[in-house]
This record gives sequence, structure tokens and C-alpha cells, in this order.
Amino acid sequence: MVVTAEDSLNPVIPNARELRAQGVGALAVAPVVVALISISRSRHLTRMTQAVWVLIVLAFPILGPAS
Repeated sequence: MVVTAEDSLNPVIPNARELRAQGVGALAVAPVVVALISISRSRHLTRMTQAVWVLIVLAFPILGPAS
């Protein structure tokens, strides 16, 4: 068994790769949160229209990469 430098690091403290992945994840989630807040605060949309927009916003991150 070969022990590398990464194996001996503390597993509780995230390494640089994990921190980058968390940053990218936060950047991906932020526009969705902003869009959902904007939809919920919108006064000119009916409840049905708001529901449709919420479904579109939630479906786009899933359907976008799949296409």
C-alpha cells in the first residue's frame, strides 16, 4: 500500500479542489435563488404565472446541460 500526501491530510479540512467545487456550486445556485426571489416579489404576475416561472427556473438547470 502506497501512502500519498493526499491520504495523510486531515479529511475534515477541505482541500483546494473541494473548495473550488464548492465555489462553482455556489455560483451555479446563486442565479436560481435570485430568480426565485424575483418571481416571488413580482406584483404583476398571477399565482399561476409565478408557478409556471418557478417550474421553468427549476427545470432549466436540469434540462440545459441535458440538451
